[in-house]
Amino acid sequence: MKRLFWLPIFLVFSLSLTNCENDDGFDNVLESNEVNDFIYRGLNQFYLYKDDVPDLANNRFNSREDRTNFISRGGEPEAFFERLTIASDRFSFIINDFEVLEQSFRGTSLSSGMKFNINEVENNRYIVITDIVKGSPADNAGIKRGMIFNRINGNLITVNNTSILFRSISFSISEARFSNGNLVDVNNTISLTRVEVTENPIATTSIIEEEGHKIGYLQYNGFTSSFEEQLNNEFAVFKAANLTDFVLDLRYNGGGAVITANSLCGMITGNLSGQVFNLRQWNSDNQKAIQNDDPESLIDRFIDKTTQGTTLNSLGLNKIYIITTKERTASSSELVINSLKPYIDVVVIGDAQGTVGKAQASRTVYDSRSFSRSNINPAHTYAMQPLIFETVNKNGEGVPKSGIIPDIIAKEDEENLGVLGDPSEPLFRKAIDNILGKDVQSAKRIHFNNSTYIGNEAMFSPVYQRMY
Repeated sequence: MKRLFWLPIFLVFSLSLTNCENDDGFDNVLESNEVNDFIYRGLNQFYLYKDDVPDLANNRFNSREDRTNFISRGGEPEAFFERLTIASDRFSFIINDFEVLEQSFRGTSLSSGMKFNINEVENNRYIVITDIVKGSPADNAGIKRGMIFNRINGNLITVNNTSILFRSISFSISEARFSNGNLVDVNNTISLTRVEVTENPIATTSIIEEEGHKIGYLQYNGFTSSFEEQLNNEFAVFKAANLTDFVLDLRYNGGGAVITANSLCGMITGNLSGQVFNLRQWNSDNQKAIQNDDPESLIDRFIDKTTQGTTLNSLGLNKIYIITTKERTASSSELVINSLKPYIDVVVIGDAQGTVGKAQASRTVYDSRSFSRSNINPAHTYAMQPLIFETVNKNGEGVPKSGIIPDIIAKEDEENLGVLGDPSEPLFRKAIDNILGKDVQSAKRIHFNNSTYIGNEAMFSPVYQRMY
């Protein structure tokens, strides 16, 4: 089931294609159905799985009246969107306020700053803090990675009140800990107010030296193009340090801008400019049109400058270690792994089940003649983020739907999360030991409390696991 976003719940790829559907002789439907008409036109033009949706077929209607009647019976925009997208597509979505979506792309959202996993044990839920956005209310309140909270506003967390964490402006959470497999209360209640937070995706950097190796570490939480210059500056520091090895931590990175993923790969390598970064596969109509008109645009090539035109600070590596998780490493994170593999040695560390398994890119579709932000229809604020193409690497290999299986199996243990960027943190330690030539045994997480993983806070963001 796809997630449809409304307020107050809290990749962009530009494209120029001829809008064949606008030339079919059908005028727009009545004003009362403007949103559904926009949904139909946009999906008919761009949707990756158009060929699998009979109602989107170019010969679906015999007359303007047929199409008008179909759209007018579509119901609410969210339901109509759901009807026109395939059931297995859990990444395309529609939102009723595109400004919220645009803020998310810039890394800005209404948030407490907590990142956490939601677990359940004996019908009660609890959250485990995995990370904190620097400078956020949670950071200022002293909340740390590894802390456990089992109450909201004094009540035990259940399936019925979990949404308070994402929808209430102000709330309190109470700390707990495990004792002999049972959650027990700790006398510590913290009040939080969600505010507009802009997250710097460059969360943690460090350089360590062990046994003659100088190892760089970067925890990177999102491919946010507005922080690309700062990312390049961080790589200038890494480059000046003359690293022997590098560890890229994408365990909490659900994706983002394709162009920034390309830039990051250039910062890692530095000698691939002009070579194939990835190949794009569209729906049959668009694939044919692009193949005929501009086949080169089906190829995304490695770049050597940021989107601002700054020369990339490149490490010239031929081997990299990348830390992943099953629950969060997705989209552009997987694109980086898949695109680098034909060129350099990529050692993946993470869950035995692999990464999320998403190789499709999306774009924001607005209600305008060109589906761009220009001359947008002022009658409503709906926008869509449909999947538009799938990526494969230069060898034609895509990201498996089951995810990228790691070379070294290691999963976070809530009982021993460690400090991100510290050489003693368990997953980073796995990378270091392998770099040093030590025997690295795969290790599965110990389910010490028999809990069940439910989800995480990122699932409630409109850019969750997106590549655009």
